[in-house]
Amino acid sequence: MTAPARTVLEMVVAGQPLSSREREVLTCAADGKTIDETAKQLLLGVETIKDHRRRVIAKLRANNISHAVAIGFRQGLLA
Repeated sequence: MTAPARTVLEMVVAGQPLSSREREVLTCAADGKTIDETAKQLLLGVETIKDHRRRVIAKLRANNISHAVAIGFRQGLLA
């Protein structure tokens, strides 16, 4: 994703609550699952998982998926 496209995504979704699917994807990341493993577990395509991860990162205003997991724990989104 290009920098301007990421900025647009962040402006549109930043601060919005995570969907149930996005929470599942975040949980998989917290469990150390790769994108491929997450896709297999959730019966979704790899590109769909990548899209979900991008939205999670934007919504949580994180720098990357690891940062999103840390934020998720701090905000009580992950147990």
